[in-house]
Amino acid sequence: MKLFIILLLTAASLSASDAWQRFSPIQAEDSWTSIDKWSHFSFSAILTVHNYYYFKEYTRFSPNKNRNLSVGISLSMGLSKEVLDFQARKSIFSWKDLSFDLAGTVAGIILLEYMEKK
Repeated sequence: MKLFIILLLTAASLSASDAWQRFSPIQAEDSWTSIDKWSHFSFSAILTVHNYYYFKEYTRFSPNKNRNLSVGISLSMGLSKEVLDFQARKSIFSWKDLSFDLAGTVAGIILLEYMEKK
């Protein structure tokens, strides 16, 4: 859980600082309230929950390992998407999208904690 808090604080500090915007003038056009952000959030949350239950059902891993693998896959998918956006489409690497991926992953873990307690 400490790792999640550290990652969340890191993403928040990167998002709050204006230093990263200097690397791309287009970055300023990336709105915090676009529908794309909801897609990043919901996809990461759903992917985290789905992968956790997949690993729980089809492997003999511990619950902690299931959760860690699910988080790793979710965050890797979000990071890969941003790298591909930057390279293939000549678009921007959006730290805002990545922060919504992280928030969705954390929301998925919180949902899992709630569902597993029942």
